[in-house]
Amino acid sequence: CRCGASKRKPGCDESHTALPFNEAGKLCDPDVFLVPLTTAESGVPLKVHFYPNDSYLIEGPFILRSADGSQVERAESGTLCRCGASGAKPFCDGSHMYIQKEPE
Repeated sequence: CRCGASKRKPGCDESHTALPFNEAGKLCDPDVFLVPLTTAESGVPLKVHFYPNDSYLIEGPFILRSADGSQVERAESGTLCRCGASGAKPFCDGSHMYIQKEPE
């Protein structure tokens, strides 16, 4: 979910179609790939942490690719937006702290 309205978070339930939600989606469409760098390459496994009403915390080296396969980001760690309110999507900018969310 990128709009923040899905009842099936983190998945999409098409709620955005009933909202004034407009997002180009190049970097954060459903086909964005989080590619872990192999443990053999980096020596560090990829870990993704999920916390209620918070971002995805990614620990370990990864490459984020867009649907067309182009590299968006290569990093050792990062946070990805789950609430749909970030101004830096697909990355978290802390906006979830200022919107009311229901427990997940």
